[in-house]
Amino acid sequence: MELQNLPCPPSISSIPELERWPLQLSGGDDYELCFTVPPSKRSRLEGLALSCDVELTIIGEITSDTGLVVRQPDGSTYRPRKSGYEHFSENGAGLS
Repeated sequence: MELQNLPCPPSISSIPELERWPLQLSGGDDYELCFTVPPSKRSRLEGLALSCDVELTIIGEITSDTGLVVRQPDGSTYRPRKSGYEHFSENGAGLS
């Protein structure tokens, strides 16, 4: 995932990146749809989004590596201090 590609609402756009990224990654009330599409279908998806006037943001790619790698604009790995809400957590509180 590329941090600089994450959609940023105007309400937090003036916050410095290092303070804003945790909000973008684990803040609440995010109503964005996240999905994957094979690279061979990217241009078709972009055409459909354009024809339907739907904003589309590509934030990363699926690789054979395990886990999530979050990259900062300089290419270095970003490690969030906390993750978001986990609906099916074992502790029942949903927080991790």
